Amino acid sequence: MDESRMQDYLTLIEKLSASSNPQGARQLLQELLQTELERLQTQGSQQMIFAVLRRHLAHLNLGFIPVMQQVIRGLIAENPQAAETIVALMENISIHISNFPLGNRADNLEITLAGYGLVLEVRTQAQNPEGWAQTQNNLANAYSERIRGDRGENLEQAIAAYALALEVRTRQDFPVQWATTQNNLAIAYRERIRGDQAENLEQAIAAYALALEVRTRQDFPVDWAMTQNNLAIAYRERIRGDRAENLEQAIA
Repeated sequence: MDESRMQDYLTLIEKLSASSNPQGARQLLQELLQTELERLQTQGSQQMIFAVLRRHLAHLNLGFIPVMQQVIRGLIAENPQAAETIVALMENISIHISNFPLGNRADNLEITLAGYGLVLEVRTQAQNPEGWAQTQNNLANAYSERIRGDRGENLEQAIAAYALALEVRTRQDFPVQWATTQNNLAIAYRERIRGDQAENLEQAIAAYALALEVRTRQDFPVDWAMTQNNLAIAYRERIRGDRAENLEQAIA
């Protein structure tokens, strides 16, 4: 962590600590920000964040979203020079909440989506293309898993965000990230509800094949195996082509 970023973190935490007797959702957010800073400093695991979430489980609900939005936007307005630092913490916290196994899963994903939305209020493709693409990919992952809302629309949002991420995550510049997003995009196409189902599966198969150009058995054996498994499922479900040949491809 560079010195300027560390100073931004420390200034932010001092401001949070100086706030008078935070209660409920505000206290949860303050502890999350402080603990995420500590986790980064010590290279700790997300279990540190999970411990905070468990202590404040009663406040991890939809009511947390407006408080989070108000506080984070206020911090950015007061500390514009530290805006990227603030949203970097917010993105990490959103990822942790998405991974948190307790609480209401639907609520957790709504909080996650709102967190990524705050990040994208600051991060732009022009100013921070790599970070922007990372957040678009994370946003797409959350839409893919979203429980609330229309499932078909959620998957359309996911596909659109993956496509945006791929504007920056090219094979030439970011091959590993490109392959990850291609794999994620393929999953979304395979699960897609709208559009022609046969064409959706063709899109999925094509994206898995692209991912496997980078995710080789030699260089990324675990990712290679996961994508091969996903590709097999797509071939098993494939509508176009010869059914017997599709099943042979799946078995292979």
